[in-house]
Amino acid sequence: PLAFGQGTTEVGRFDSSGNLGLGTTSPQNNLHVNAGTGGGVTLEANANVDIDFRYRSGGVNKYNVAYDASAGSLIWYDNTANATRMTLDSSGNFGIGTTPAAKLDVLAGGDQRIIFGTLGTDPFINAVNAANSSYKMLQLNGSVMRLMTGGSEAARIDASQNLMVGKTTAGVSTTGVELRNYGQILATR
Repeated sequence: PLAFGQGTTEVGRFDSSGNLGLGTTSPQNNLHVNAGTGGGVTLEANANVDIDFRYRSGGVNKYNVAYDASAGSLIWYDNTANATRMTLDSSGNFGIGTTPAAKLDVLAGGDQRIIFGTLGTDPFINAVNAANSSYKMLQLNGSVMRLMTGGSEAARIDASQNLMVGKTTAGVSTTGVELRNYGQILATR
């Protein structure tokens, strides 16, 4: 083994198995970094230099995590599927399965894409096709669906498929409107 340190204090070791330890004298892997308490690991490159971390198995690249200096993006890439899995761009937009067009952009597969962003100055959820050129049906699923405005419940669809506006329970004589699942409309004031 080759030990190295500062003065008489050993801070790292290159052992007989070919493992390199930094901050440890007993490296468990090819590269073992122990930053200790309050420490950290820094990998630094000059400006406009790409950084690429690769997972290889059997001499074949399987996955990459790369920093694209020209775009200012962090990319998670699956070499096995030849596909970018996630991208964090220089604006802080995050895309899963797609290059992000908003703060959160998820391509669920095929032609199904959900974009969480803004419309003007308002938050916006957009269900679109993969090309973001036409709207798609958005399905929400839950035992009870509640619509909130200003932090208060404004409308509810209960498990029996009754729609209530201004009230939370069907069949109760409180102020609001009910549209019952069998066609009855009730209004209470």
